[in-house]
Amino acid sequence: MKGRKWIPVLVVIVSLLQVFSLAGASAEALPNDRSLGLDVREPPLAAGRESNPGDAISIVVLPSDYRLPAPLVTGLKCKTVSLEKAITGDFDALLVSKEELSRLSRSNGGRRQIIEWLSGGRILLVMDSSTNELKDTLHIGMPTMDATTSKYLVSGVVQLSDGVFASGGVLLVKERHYALQEEIQDIRAFTANLMAIEKKVTSSAMQTSYWRFEGVLSHYFDMCPFGKYNETVYAEQATNDGSPFYDFWNAQIDQQTIGGYSACGSSFQASRLWTRADAGMYWGQLLYRYGPTTTNANNITYVNVGLTAGYKGATVSLGKSWAFSLPDVYVIDHSDFSTQQAEWEFVYSHGANSAKYNYLSEPGVSVRTTEGYRLNLYRPINTYWWRHWWEGEYHLFDEWDLHF
Repeated sequence: MKGRKWIPVLVVIVSLLQVFSLAGASAEALPNDRSLGLDVREPPLAAGRESNPGDAISIVVLPSDYRLPAPLVTGLKCKTVSLEKAITGDFDALLVSKEELSRLSRSNGGRRQIIEWLSGGRILLVMDSSTNELKDTLHIGMPTMDATTSKYLVSGVVQLSDGVFASGGVLLVKERHYALQEEIQDIRAFTANLMAIEKKVTSSAMQTSYWRFEGVLSHYFDMCPFGKYNETVYAEQATNDGSPFYDFWNAQIDQQTIGGYSACGSSFQASRLWTRADAGMYWGQLLYRYGPTTTNANNITYVNVGLTAGYKGATVSLGKSWAFSLPDVYVIDHSDFSTQQAEWEFVYSHGANSAKYNYLSEPGVSVRTTEGYRLNLYRPINTYWWRHWWEGEYHLFDEWDLHF
C-alpha cells in the first residue's frame, strides 16, 4: 500500500447490444418489462473543461478493416493507422475491437503499447467487452460493478501487473442509441475532474493520516416513463491508519432521482426511494458509521462517517462529514449495526419540485475491513413512482455489487 507510483489513465469501454423498446408505445404507456433506453447525456461528476462542439474528434480504429455502424461514428474522423503511429500522433481516442485487444495483449510489446496509450491520459474504447474482460486481457486490477441495467462508469485506482498504480476510468455502455461523439465529449469533462482528484491525492500524501481516493462507481437506471435514477459512489481508504489488523474505508453515495414529469415528458413523479449499503454481505467487513442516522424531516441533514481513535478498532481519529438538503423530502433510518447494513427510505411530497424534477440525496458509510482487503458493498435499489392517487405506487427494483 506504500510507495506506489501513480500515473493518470482514462479508459472507455463500449458494448453494443440491442436496445429494447416498445413499438408504438406512448410516453404514458407502462412497459411490460424493464426496457431501459439510454438518454443520459451529462457526465456523472461535476463539469470540467467544456469541449467545443465545433472541434473535430479524431479516433484511430483497430483493426483497420473493423466496420462500425454509421450512426455510432457520426461526427468523428476515423483513421486507420498502426498502433505505433497512433501513440505518437495527435488523436483523441483509440477504438479497438475486443478480439484485436486480446491479440495485442498476448505479446508484451502490444500490451506495453496499450498501457503507454493509457498512461498518456487518452481515451481507449473497447467494443463489445466488459470491465472484467479488460482486467483479464491487460492483467490489471480496477474497481468493478456487477449490474444488469443500462450503463455505468468506473474510475479509480488501477493496478498494473508490474506493480504500477494508475488512476483510471471506464465508461461501459450496454445499450445505446446515440453517437460516440457525445460519449467522448462527456468523458473529457470527467477527465478534468479525475486529474483534479489525482492532484488532491498527491498533495494529501504529505499528511500523516488522510483519506486517499480509491475509486468512483456510477450507474444510470433509465425507467421512463416513470423517471430516472442515477448514482455515483465515491470511495476513500484511510492511509497510515496505525492498525496492523484492519483497514478503514468510507463511501459517499450520491443518489439522484429525476421524476418522469421532467425526464420523460410523462406525469410520473418520484414517490419513495429505499436503498441500502450492505457491508455484511462480504466476509470480514463491519459497518463502522453511517449517516443520516435518524428519521429526519428538517430542511437539512448531516452525515458523519469519520474515524475515532479507540472506537471499533480504529487507532487514529480522521474526520469525514458533509450535509445535504431535504426539500419536501423526509428520510427514515432503517439501518441495523447487527447486520452491518445502512438503510434509508426517502419519502417525497407528491407534487413538490423534488418529486417532479431532480433531487440529490447523499448518504454515506464507513466500513472496517480486514487488513489488506478492499471495500465491497451490496446495493439493492428500490424506486417507487406515482402519478394518480387511485393507481398507487409503481415499484421498480435493481441490485448492484460494488467492488473497489
